[in-house]
Amino acid sequence: MKNVIFWIFSLALVFEVNAQSDSLLKLWYDQPAKQWVEALPVGNGRLGAMVYGDPINEVIQLNENTLWAGQPNRNDNPDAKEALPEVRKLIFDGKYKEAQDLVNKSIITKKSHGMPYQTVGNLKLTFPGHENFTNYYRELNLEKAIVSSRYESNGVKYETSVFSSFPDQVIAVRIKADKRGSISFLATMDRPKPSEVTVTANADNELIMSGITSEFEKMPGSVKFQAKVKVVAKGGKISASGGSLNVVHADEVTLLISIATNFVSYHDVSANEVERANGYLQKALKKNYDQIRKDHIADFQNYFNRVKLDLGVTDAVKNPTNVRLADFTTGNDPQFVSLYFQFGRYLLISASRPGGQPANLQGIWNDQLAPAWD
Repeated sequence: MKNVIFWIFSLALVFEVNAQSDSLLKLWYDQPAKQWVEALPVGNGRLGAMVYGDPINEVIQLNENTLWAGQPNRNDNPDAKEALPEVRKLIFDGKYKEAQDLVNKSIITKKSHGMPYQTVGNLKLTFPGHENFTNYYRELNLEKAIVSSRYESNGVKYETSVFSSFPDQVIAVRIKADKRGSISFLATMDRPKPSEVTVTANADNELIMSGITSEFEKMPGSVKFQAKVKVVAKGGKISASGGSLNVVHADEVTLLISIATNFVSYHDVSANEVERANGYLQKALKKNYDQIRKDHIADFQNYFNRVKLDLGVTDAVKNPTNVRLADFTTGNDPQFVSLYFQFGRYLLISASRPGGQPANLQGIWNDQLAPAWD
């Protein structure tokens, strides 16, 4: 009997530890992001988003991994091959400055040093009357690859979830409230200046932003893109006005974000970005939100669940992630190391997938037209 009790106790302990490990694989905060670097990332290898979690003026900054400035071009120096033997000779002779000077003259490009990766732009959701929110919480669940936030405003509990689905090639946003008719917001889109985009809204409850990437180092932009947001509401009303969609008194709202470019390969930008964006969206609309979410989690966990790391747990896990980071050098928080390790894996899985582009220096997340890392 004692052996039975011992094994039951041991089994319960194992389940408890596993449950704790599952619940601890998240970054969480008790305030919205105030700047881009504080927002939380989602990605499916092609589509990326940084989610601020702001109850008043929500910002979902968008990326697509083939959206680069300029156009296909060659920037190799035509004198490089002829100069290479002399560069080698100078190096072997110990004449390093002379070798460097010749490299600068005959090997370094005379044209452009490479095109910069650019942001698609921003989806902005403005919620009237939510200024005095309370009980705020937001998190990035590393195991499910979902960013969520929740808070209370005017006696109503709200929750927003965002993820980027590889199976369905859309970014999905779900907004919920615990009281019917409580969800009202204005949806708009924009892109940093000096870029010019066209933003329209139509009777199909779609918000559409179209544009072309910027010129860079005298190389005209030629990557065309379209970002299309489909708003599906349960209850309430949706109206289109100019470049915005207004949702009033809905019970629940789902937004599906589809983005595409005309990129085919490094020397071909002849695809139809409008047809691509609409194709992704129409395919995703054949499923309901719950199925899109289920398929997303299963796909992501196929990669993420390959590795587990348990270094132990202390009371530090009860603190928000920013507090744990500030206290790490003076405290005892071994689980923060495993969280950091798994966050790195999360980012790489989210930034690049087989068949797509390799992750660039900042993954697939960038809010600028001309980032410092070019």
